[in-house]
Amino acid sequence: MKNHGNEVSLVTGGAGFIGSHVVDHLLSMNHKVIALDDLSGGFERNVNKNAIFVKGSILDNQVLAEILIPTRLIMFFTWPLMPLRD
Repeated sequence: MKNHGNEVSLVTGGAGFIGSHVVDHLLSMNHKVIALDDLSGGFERNVNKNAIFVKGSILDNQVLAEILIPTRLIMFFTWPLMPLRD
């Protein structure tokens, strides 16, 4: 596989079952990984220690503004446990 040593990837839902496995795979490809999760359905212990873990929501614009700047790849594995309201 191609070496992506300078790539920064964001995985939302990175503490969930699927997201944490994606984090592991991206790290194996030498990506720098940010795992974003609000822990409403995932567990921090699922996140690889070589990833940067950010506890927060994809609905929080301030959190997103801070972590999207260096990001080249974004993978969404987030699903709200409660319906969104207007």
